[in-house]
Amino acid sequence: MNRNAGQNPTDAGDAGKGWTTLLMSVLATVLILAKDIGFSLWVRRKLYSEFRERAAQVVGPTRRTVPPPLPRADLPPVIAPT
Repeated sequence: MNRNAGQNPTDAGDAGKGWTTLLMSVLATVLILAKDIGFSLWVRRKLYSEFRERAAQVVGPTRRTVPPPLPRADLPPVIAPT
């Protein structure tokens, strides 16, 4: 048989449960918001201070392109028909 059956939930045994739950929820919310604000400020500072350097960096290796061969000097130039 349940000893607490029919008793008022605000008795001495259960008095702190509501406040504890509320306090833990508020504390978790404050910590999460503080973390988000801290990371946002840190990222903003890094964005403004390092954006040009990061954007100017080469993403991958550069490929050298070979220009097309020049026409031979002993052949006359070709004129396209009009």
